[in-house]
Amino acid sequence: MSALPTQPAPSSSGDHITITAEEYRRLKRLEAEHKALERAGTKLNNPDTKWVGAEDAAARFAGSRLKRARAERGLSQAQLAQEVGVDQSTISRIESDPDRSTLAQLRAVAQALGVDISDLIA
Repeated sequence: MSALPTQPAPSSSGDHITITAEEYRRLKRLEAEHKALERAGTKLNNPDTKWVGAEDAAARFAGSRLKRARAERGLSQAQLAQEVGVDQSTISRIESDPDRSTLAQLRAVAQALGVDISDLIA
């Protein structure tokens, strides 16, 4: 009785080859990575792609932190605005563009949410 090989060698017959399941999974991962890189390259070369500067991206991130902190406390923008003593539109603006907010506004929002201001803007 002969021992079976642990890794069979690829074999071919015509237009077909036999590979291990592990090799098949590896090739599928590489194919997916290749497609992702092709999509990224298409975006990079597209003149209509909108680019965002680092400062704008940081401001958007801070705004999303504010929005998440508000949502975690189950507050609407109107409810938070009432607690802070501002209009709902002010809360909306703070969430969409915290860099245009005053430090006093950010402190008041942080206090109303029960969080440290550095957790929202750091």
